[in-house]
Amino acid sequence: MPILRCRLPNGKLGYKQGKKGKCYASKEKASKLALRIREGKK
Repeated sequence: MPILRCRLPNGKLGYKQGKKGKCYASKEKASKLALRIREGKK
């Protein structure tokens, strides 16, 4: 799944993995989550 831009609760821009993922403030955190999902770990 691609890493998409999203809006954080405080109104700032963030990143999430896929359409239903949690929104993170940094792209690094979203990409780490994407790697964990690909490896089969949650």
